[in-house]
Amino acid sequence: MSKYVYIFDSKLYAYNEIQRGSPLSSIFNTMAKDLFRSHKKGKIYVTFDIGKSSYRLAEESYYKGDRRKSLAKKSQEEIDQHTQFNLDYEKLVPLFRMLGVTVLAVKGVEADDLVSLVALRHPDSEVTIMTADRDHLHSVVGTDNVFMFSGRENKTFNHDYVVEEYGTATRKQFTLLKAIQGDDGDTLKAFRNIGPVKARKLFNTIIEKYPEPSIEDIVNEIEQYMEKNTRIAIHEYHIEEGRTTVREVIESNFKVGATFEDLTKLTNSQIAEYNDCFLHPINTDYQAFLDKSMEVFGYPIMLDGTAKRVFNVR
Repeated sequence: MSKYVYIFDSKLYAYNEIQRGSPLSSIFNTMAKDLFRSHKKGKIYVTFDIGKSSYRLAEESYYKGDRRKSLAKKSQEEIDQHTQFNLDYEKLVPLFRMLGVTVLAVKGVEADDLVSLVALRHPDSEVTIMTADRDHLHSVVGTDNVFMFSGRENKTFNHDYVVEEYGTATRKQFTLLKAIQGDDGDTLKAFRNIGPVKARKLFNTIIEKYPEPSIEDIVNEIEQYMEKNTRIAIHEYHIEEGRTTVREVIESNFKVGATFEDLTKLTNSQIAEYNDCFLHPINTDYQAFLDKSMEVFGYPIMLDGTAKRVFNVR
């Protein structure tokens, strides 16, 4: 088992670069250089976000609904660009599999969950999640071996940071805070007139009484809080979806907000696809890689020092 493990969030990296106008071939080259320049001493995983979470969409139809509404407001040209980016992005999967790294790409399983699953596979290694997406702090909290490195901020986050910044010491607590406060990025709505400050206060009240609260404990505390603060109400988003009680809101948000800790939320085909990610042989044929890059981009790429390190060519 490797002493050091690196998990690279490819989707956010690629999306940020494409927003700057970089072509996908240049993004791949840069990503590959970054991987092998700084992280040659350990096991490397690259996660891909192939579609929205089938589990969450099956549980909650509103999941990431605001993103769909946002896309509906864009011009046809912008929609076409978004569609083309997703198509091109998925073409990177076989290329990365030829670089000697383990590629985690499962249709309908999001990168957040893949990162969580693979981090849990390495309890005896120092695991670094390479991303600027703070949702991945879910995999950091409650551990002494998992870290998140943000290249954008050039900063590493650990469990102590999560405790200090969010007041959460376990995964369940992290999910609870998110369930009360909501998360605009995932269209995770909760309650009207509860912002970050009130959410944190309510969360602290619950945790002080119940360090590992049950759903019943959480619901009772929130209902009491709402009785004292009559302006607080269930968000209309939940009302529209037929969720009219605090219990229904919290249970819904827990389902959507928690990242995977095992394979039980995957379908049988997704489990097979996930397991297959670890079985791909390491490619040592540089010409085969060049042929694949020609197929994807129309010309060969990565003809620099990175190729020498990966394929041992001159």
